Amino acid sequence: MSVGKIAAIVGGLVVLVVLALGGVLASLDFNDMKGLVAEQVKDATGRELVMAGNLDLELSLSPSLTLRDVSFKNAAWGSRPEMAKLAHFSAEVALIPLISSNVEVKRLVLDGLDLILETDAKGQGNWVFEAGGKAAGEADAGGGALPKVDNVLVKNITVLWRDGQSKESREIKLAKLEATAAGNGKIALSFAASLAGQTVSGSGQVGAPELLADTSAPYPVDLELQAAGAKVKVVGGIAKPMEGAGLDLKLEVAGQDLKALGAVLGAELPLGGPYTLKTGPRGSPAMLALDGLALKLAGSDLAGSLKLDLSGARPGVTAKLASNLIDLTPLMPAPPAKPAKTAAAKPAKAGERVFPDDPLPLEALSLVDIDLSLSAKTVKARKLALNDLALTLSNAGGKAELSLAKARLEKAQLSARLALSGLTGTPRVSTRYKVKALDVGKLLKDLEITDLLVLSADASGDLAGSGGSVRALMAGLSGKADVVAGKGSVASEYVNLMGADLIGELMPWAEKKANTEINCVVARWDVKKGMATLTGLLADTDKVTVTGKGKIDLGKELLDLTVRPRPKEASLLSLAAPIDIGGTLAQPSYGLNKAAVAVGVAGLVAGTAINPLGLLIPLVSGGTGEKNPCVDAASGKGGKAAATKKPAGAASGSEGAKSPEKTEEKSGGLGGLLKGLGSKLKGAVQPTEEKQDP
Repeated sequence: MSVGKIAAIVGGLVVLVVLALGGVLASLDFNDMKGLVAEQVKDATGRELVMAGNLDLELSLSPSLTLRDVSFKNAAWGSRPEMAKLAHFSAEVALIPLISSNVEVKRLVLDGLDLILETDAKGQGNWVFEAGGKAAGEADAGGGALPKVDNVLVKNITVLWRDGQSKESREIKLAKLEATAAGNGKIALSFAASLAGQTVSGSGQVGAPELLADTSAPYPVDLELQAAGAKVKVVGGIAKPMEGAGLDLKLEVAGQDLKALGAVLGAELPLGGPYTLKTGPRGSPAMLALDGLALKLAGSDLAGSLKLDLSGARPGVTAKLASNLIDLTPLMPAPPAKPAKTAAAKPAKAGERVFPDDPLPLEALSLVDIDLSLSAKTVKARKLALNDLALTLSNAGGKAELSLAKARLEKAQLSARLALSGLTGTPRVSTRYKVKALDVGKLLKDLEITDLLVLSADASGDLAGSGGSVRALMAGLSGKADVVAGKGSVASEYVNLMGADLIGELMPWAEKKANTEINCVVARWDVKKGMATLTGLLADTDKVTVTGKGKIDLGKELLDLTVRPRPKEASLLSLAAPIDIGGTLAQPSYGLNKAAVAVGVAGLVAGTAINPLGLLIPLVSGGTGEKNPCVDAASGKGGKAAATKKPAGAASGSEGAKSPEKTEEKSGGLGGLLKGLGSKLKGAVQPTEEKQDP
């Protein structure tokens, strides 16, 4: 007998078996089996499965099973009775492979699924079943091989997510998802969905379902997604896809508006504009490494590597980053509108404090370990720009340290260290900083405070304190701080900010200059347990030397300061009246000594109807003489330098009165008192115990 005849006989027998099997199946009413299926589902999950429509079987070499109007009950605490409702389900299976126990699905259709996934107030999900069931996605150990699927069509799907703790909800609508066998063990995918009102679509190829359990080779992924103008591309492989481990991918994201993408993801992002991201995710979600990181956003860029460790009790972040430009301007709040020139500044309310009592936001540092290093060529914040920045941040074991190894602001060299400890209890903060050759004039101009000053200064400090708020920290602060400034100048226009030029009004024949020169300014602070003592204040020009002393109670924010101008010309000594400054940081007050009134200074002031603030002008007015006591002050001999010899016949500002009582008392905000002087003069306002001539 020939081979052909044998094959024909075998084929005929197979057809007879199939026809016989078909006849048996045709004689069965599958609707009688719905009750048995529902009973098995309830035993497994503790919930009811209702199949309201008919269960139909269409016979052929590829039989098709169709099921309609199916619902699955929700958890007892759920927000609606059904967890899932399905309008239509059909599966077309190849019949002949079933003879050898192989399942080959020719086509699978899922249409009209309405699914809700939600959690209760304790965070438990409705996919956690009650009576001996398994949570969704939990597989039987040692299960058989996954079936082969040639084509899957899913359409008209709605998935609603509800968070029982935050009360937030999100809805995803999947218009269509189709997967077709593409050969070489891969499946071609395409889908279109709606998320937060935005269309999300994608296409590409992934490995066939049977490859998910095959660890001999990485599971292939090659997908492209589009959403809110963004394009996302993911290419690579996953060594253990069933465990979500062994990631070896390349990720590229690019778009025109980051805020639009954030809206799709359910996040309100502070930055918008064009963006690109390239990186190579490695490892697993619990131990994820982002290698070759390259980010560009809103004109800024960042490159390097980032590692996230979520495997331990405390998450860890390790990063080594570099940047050409980081522009913080888009993240900063809009500057306040400038008040009209005629509008008066609002006085501070009684009892108002400058230092806030809000708890310091250090909780995040107590929850995560951080090891970060950043180098940046330029860091911008509006008009300010730090260059050549090298910064490190470390946090572990309840201690954190931020170190600015170096940075440059124009020609100024900056360095600083901020250390935090006791993050889980009462925080302790310590800082050291050094500033060399800071262009104070340009800084004040860039900050839009004033453009009338030209001055360069050095500053340093070593301060520490404990407390859970800025107010508590200031109340216990201890350490030292100082500022030393060299030669500079101030525009004579400055006097208009003070109200009038007292000296100019009294001596109209004096030479008018566009700018006056400053020899130097020195200020030294000694801080102990919240009490800041001004151990030396000296500002010098050829015609005037100004000295000061006093204290600031940083805890109570009380001021007690005395400032004395010392003209170097005998003809001006009658103007050398001390000015006492008191009150609080929020509501400072100032006035002349009655002792000064006794020697005639107040009479001169009254006679010219001059604002008493004019007496502060000598701080920044003067000529170009050779006398300069700042050299001694900067070397720690400020007391001797301040004791300038008085010309014969000069009256002391403290003579003729037993107590330095104040007149011309005024009060108002620091801006009104020291407008245009900025932070340098603001620091010279303090509380004193007993005033003496400095």
